[in-house]
Amino acid sequence: MINFVNLVDGIDKVIHEQKVNACITLLNAYGHKEFFIKVGDTLPCSTELSEKKALTSYHFRKDNHDIHTVLQGMAPTPLIMGEYCFIPGGKYISLEKGTYYLGVSSDDPSKDSLLANQISQYFN
Repeated sequence: MINFVNLVDGIDKVIHEQKVNACITLLNAYGHKEFFIKVGDTLPCSTELSEKKALTSYHFRKDNHDIHTVLQGMAPTPLIMGEYCFIPGGKYISLEKGTYYLGVSSDDPSKDSLLANQISQYFN
């Protein structure tokens, strides 16, 4: 079980260190939303993108940008395709206590993968 107090504290720390506003979605091993938070004055699209990033990682069981790299090797693939979002920031997290899928969408998309990696450190 995730210590959500520790996770929220970690999210707050990471978001403020990186000076961004963001939406964070967490899906459990069954693809059900277990947690969602908005930090700061987020962009209207950030909620949906964070959910799509988490869902993409869930469906493929990989970080979403890794999936895009593989797909691009086969054929040109858009960054957003239906329910899937391959913009970096979707993270597959496998721990002894369970598997989770994290989606992060901020007002600086170039930092989303970094944010997801840093936030994932607070799952222990």
